[in-house]
Amino acid sequence: MQATTVEILSMLGSWVSGIGAISAVIYAIRVIQPKIGARISDVNFYNEGRFIIDVFNDKSVNSHISYVRLVKKTKFNFSHGLPSQFSHNSILLDYKNKQHERVNITVEPGGHTQFKFSASSLLDAYCELQDIRKVSGMTNMVKAQIAIYLTNGSVKYVELPKSQYQKMKNVIFKAADNRVNTAIKLGRLNYLDHYSFEDITRMQNDMLNDYENTYKRHLYLLPPKGITMEDFWNNS
Repeated sequence: MQATTVEILSMLGSWVSGIGAISAVIYAIRVIQPKIGARISDVNFYNEGRFIIDVFNDKSVNSHISYVRLVKKTKFNFSHGLPSQFSHNSILLDYKNKQHERVNITVEPGGHTQFKFSASSLLDAYCELQDIRKVSGMTNMVKAQIAIYLTNGSVKYVELPKSQYQKMKNVIFKAADNRVNTAIKLGRLNYLDHYSFEDITRMQNDMLNDYENTYKRHLYLLPPKGITMEDFWNNS
């Protein structure tokens, strides 16, 4: 028996109303689901390349931040799970929490918070992604981003400033450079009284070899593809 036009229209109406009800539920869930926005608000050329990420909450519910972590930038971010228990390096200037430790920060509706970073604070964590202290040939650095995790499982990603890669390189080189300059400035005072001439000579040779190797690595290490020295000088 064939359905009449009225029956077909009635059935279609039921489907449409059902789809509408499901869409309304999905929309309501999305509206009340915590979500944050984030942007870089300040990049300092000096002071070890300090920069600030402003985190803001435009939703009508509290957003609970659980972790802040440095991760590799990938084309798709689906592979980044919760921070590993092995991420023992901290990246935050204002918090002592390591990456595997919860920060437990609540951002109220309409509120905001800030996270501060620097090239020095990021360096050890970045070396977990790519050990730039041990390169032996021409190598491009990998792109990285700050991942801000919420307790509901969502993650907000913020790319590092383009100038930050050269600043991390500079931190490594500056440490070796400072050791040499200090030794030159202090002379014999840089060593303990009981050190012999041979001891001092050996230590100086080791220091100069370390400086030479650090300088070579500084030249070998290139910014990530798409980033140039101009980005560093422009402090972008």
